[in-house]
Amino acid sequence: MIYLRYDHMKEIDMYSSYTVRADELTEGFLRGIKETYGKREIEIVVYDVEDETEYLMKSKENQEHLDRAIRNIESGKNLVTMSMEDL
Repeated sequence: MIYLRYDHMKEIDMYSSYTVRADELTEGFLRGIKETYGKREIEIVVYDVEDETEYLMKSKENQEHLDRAIRNIESGKNLVTMSMEDL
């Protein structure tokens, strides 16, 4: 799955952030970047993205909190509901 986010920033005409697994990169993906940016100079930065759940589970306190939250959801306890108007 490829996630795309466009942010309009004052100093930069266009900022695009793509989150993609390396095995999902295709020629079409690169073609799309070329079509989007044309002849403009771009910067491509690649780094590993740590899975958020794995990161949160590193701490014993976080793990206990997440486990408790999962049990609450499964049992229907301590849930907060809001209407769309309240949001």
